[in-house]
Amino acid sequence: MGMIAMAPTTIVVHFGGVGQADSLGSRWYLLLEPTLFSVIAQVMTMVLRYRRKRQGLQAIPNTLPGEYAMIGILVVLFVLFTGLMWQQIAVG
Repeated sequence: MGMIAMAPTTIVVHFGGVGQADSLGSRWYLLLEPTLFSVIAQVMTMVLRYRRKRQGLQAIPNTLPGEYAMIGILVVLFVLFTGLMWQQIAVG
């Protein structure tokens, strides 16, 4: 929500192949990345719960090695989405 407050009323919503802004939209488009991130995180959580249940590992309280990989993917996505949001604000 902080980025929405800092953003101008019009932001870049798409960059062309050479990195040039070619589409503008409302600052409320900044909610798209956190929403998408939340959906991806929820799907990953469901997949990990299913894996644990299938392997009979629900009682283990520790994070398993395969789960660390999913956490790493979420961290990378978070950094990418945050960078994209900053780029949208700066160019807009």
